[in-house]
Amino acid sequence: MQIFLGIVGDDLDPAMVSATLGGQPHRAGRKGDPITAMTARGRVVSRPAIAGYWQRTVSFDSPASADAAVRDLFSGLTDDAATWRTLGSRFCTVITVHETPPEATPQTLFSASVLTLFQQRGLPVHVNENWHHHVMPQSRRAERRFPTGLAGSDVASRLQAGAQSAVTEGLHHHNHKS
Repeated sequence: MQIFLGIVGDDLDPAMVSATLGGQPHRAGRKGDPITAMTARGRVVSRPAIAGYWQRTVSFDSPASADAAVRDLFSGLTDDAATWRTLGSRFCTVITVHETPPEATPQTLFSASVLTLFQQRGLPVHVNENWHHHVMPQSRRAERRFPTGLAGSDVASRLQAGAQSAVTEGLHHHNHKS
């Protein structure tokens, strides 16, 4: 399984996000920067980023290690919830968990303290059981979105408008450029 912390926005400057959060991303780029991907058939494809992005990713083996993965994901970043909420008011911010068991929900993956951390920072949680390390047709994806009680945030609606694909597809494929 993998957990992603994604921040996406048209005018997102990765250096500004890094300075604000006090740490570096694993992947980042500005709108228009090339994102290179490897298709399931081994063909390299490239397209420009549809938005600026800042991403961290951590892999974990089982739901039992999900909380430890979250600690790794946020390692070195600010603990100030107001800073996170300010970023979330300007950009799409999201936690996405991929390759989960079919019955997984945020409540079954994470402890109450981790769910509270996400909520305080204004980070909605998305769970996707069938996401793989290659380009997959939309019809084969099974995604479940859970706002975890984040009232007052329009992040989920903005993600549904297109930023989610920038985080979960384009950025992951950027990880696998050859």
